[in-house]
Amino acid sequence: MNKYNKIVFVNGSAPPLNADNLNHMDEGIERATDGAIALETEIATARGDSNSLGARLDKTDKSIARKLNSMPFDSEPKNNSPCYLTSGAVYNVLLAKADKAALATKYDSSNIESGTSTLTPYSTVADKIKSANCTYKTIGDIVIVSATVKMNAVSLAGNSMCPLIDLPYKCISEDNVFCVGISNLGKLFKFAIPKNNTWLQFSTQDKTAYTFADGEQINVICLYKIK
Repeated sequence: MNKYNKIVFVNGSAPPLNADNLNHMDEGIERATDGAIALETEIATARGDSNSLGARLDKTDKSIARKLNSMPFDSEPKNNSPCYLTSGAVYNVLLAKADKAALATKYDSSNIESGTSTLTPYSTVADKIKSANCTYKTIGDIVIVSATVKMNAVSLAGNSMCPLIDLPYKCISEDNVFCVGISNLGKLFKFAIPKNNTWLQFSTQDKTAYTFADGEQINVICLYKIK
């Protein structure tokens, strides 16, 4: 609704009381009346069957509160549940956790084995290696081996390989397995487990000659298939 610009009449002064000015006044009254009717209609629609708009809002608040109070709370996640806490995305998250819990109950300890093993230096490098051993854990048809090799104060040529035997399980992977070890002095070494074998052998990663400090320790973790 546009603002109504009223005309102020003063006896004996302009503006004159004529048809244009009277029509202007009449149109202003009509617009005001139409606006009031529209507002009353909109309020009546919003009020509904209540005595007032405030009463209608109070009734709406009470209806929502009753709906929330009567909403079921599921003892377990249910898809499309009327309880918004366990439907939709929240349901999917809870279901994923439930699946993990179910998997844990199906855990078969017979598939898990752990232990330690002494690795034996091959005769050609027996003087280079002070000691070698490993811990291992099998999970199904996979074994994870964590090996520690302590060296004597010796030199290793760039193309030399140091083999260790007696890994706890034979490697039956389709190809040789390779992994990288590091010494406590920061030198990198390339380890290999030949397929169909229980050997663990290593050389310098960069294929350059290297002189070990006495007691320098190399650590490596390898994973390979055993079944």
